[in-house]
Amino acid sequence: MQVRILNFPTIAFSLFVGVVFIYLLSKNLTIYHDIKQGALLKIGSESPNFSLVKTSGEALDFKELRGRKVILFFFSPTCGSCIVEAPYWSNIYKKHLPSVNLFMVGICPSDSSGLVSFQRKTKCDFPVLLDNKNVMEKYRVKTYPKIVLVDETGKIVFTNDSYPLNDAIHKLSKILEGNG
Repeated sequence: MQVRILNFPTIAFSLFVGVVFIYLLSKNLTIYHDIKQGALLKIGSESPNFSLVKTSGEALDFKELRGRKVILFFFSPTCGSCIVEAPYWSNIYKKHLPSVNLFMVGICPSDSSGLVSFQRKTKCDFPVLLDNKNVMEKYRVKTYPKIVLVDETGKIVFTNDSYPLNDAIHKLSKILEGNG
């Protein structure tokens, strides 16, 4: 009988594959649990109301935006993906602003540092609201960036929860053009 001795690279690779498998399995179970528990916003559900302060010190009450489509951009100024994606979302806003009664607002944690740097890097000129994470909890923000589109009646019509960036941009543009 021949005994096969495994070498270190074979053992290391096997362990790596096992760890990756367990990680992916746990992620899928977490996503399933989140969906089952209602952790993701449902399209067609009523958008939670809120009142927050802009970085300018002015208050904004979400109820005042009824009658307009609203893009909510949840972000953190230190999030690399947020820095990359913010200009794309801002461009969609600027592109559709003339033809759609549209408003866009960024919402970031009130304890965020680097907001001025973020605005300089991204060249985004939409108003930013500071949140004590209460609004982020209402909108079930678990990762950044998160986009939510609310229609004129206050219903959620889009979130980027399950879309890669290019698909999300395309889908949101279609909705704003009335083809979504």
